[in-house]
Amino acid sequence: MENTISEKQEVVQVTINLRKAEPEDLKIDRCTMKRGQPFWLKSMITGKFDNKPEIISMHTDPGELAEWLKNEMIYVPASSIE
Repeated sequence: MENTISEKQEVVQVTINLRKAEPEDLKIDRCTMKRGQPFWLKSMITGKFDNKPEIISMHTDPGELAEWLKNEMIYVPASSIE
């Protein structure tokens, strides 16, 4: 028999400041992407952000990343001095 009692989880709202990404935010040099760099995608259609960040990894398609950057869809965390 399955346990049907579920615990209520606390939900916390978090605010983060983002800015449009520049190429240097996503690449170390001309050929090397910044693995581990988080970024958020903004829909060109709705103007809304995805609910979760993406992370640059070895599986990230450089062509797709370049297209998103060209279309100003990528946002990265802003530093505290921006």
